[in-house]
Amino acid sequence: MRLLILQHAATEHAGRFRQMLAREGISTTALVVPDITDWPTLDTFDALWVLGGAAQVWQSDLYPWLAPEIAFIRTAIDAQKPYFGICLGHQLLAVAMGGTVGLAQQAEIGILPFDLSDPALKGALPDSVAVQWHAAEVRTLPDGFHTIASSPNCAVQAMRGSGAALSVQFHPEIDSAAFADWMSGPGARDDLCSALGTDAEARFLADINENEDRLARLAQALLGNWLADARAAL
Repeated sequence: MRLLILQHAATEHAGRFRQMLAREGISTTALVVPDITDWPTLDTFDALWVLGGAAQVWQSDLYPWLAPEIAFIRTAIDAQKPYFGICLGHQLLAVAMGGTVGLAQQAEIGILPFDLSDPALKGALPDSVAVQWHAAEVRTLPDGFHTIASSPNCAVQAMRGSGAALSVQFHPEIDSAAFADWMSGPGARDDLCSALGTDAEARFLADINENEDRLARLAQALLGNWLADARAAL
């Protein structure tokens, strides 16, 4: 499988999934979206992942690459390419396929619980927790999609469409090393401290380490279920 991964910053990568994908023998190509001048053609990849980022889906005036990225995602889904989206990639999928995204009533930042409602997450613990950092949410599902996970402050924590289209609002890719890379990005540390206080980085990292077993199991469950669907679709 040739997997195309779209990042929105060099420091916001596939994290713990990189080694997991390598163990599965999957060939990956990662592109940083703001740097793309010529979008890949459909025959150059088999499946598409779209990761998180600081942009909001409606900020095309600030981020002119958003419109072509949304069009690219729509084209890939229409071509039945297996898809996995994380955070912004979850919201972009919703918009690309006709759903809506807006500001959340309550931002979610930290290691927080969510509820499962679909076998797409089989293998995850019933009391799963996930890394969260978002202020927007999917408001309306696209036609043909259904919710597979939710939380008190975010009704669509994960959604699934036909074939192998799966996306999550949370960040299953984040382990302690990926979090350190997050914090090295421009403004990330200031944004986190502004939201959670001056010791936010240390507390966030401690929570990741404390919950590592559960976070790793969630990532493995997501990847295993998505791979099963993706391989069946190809």
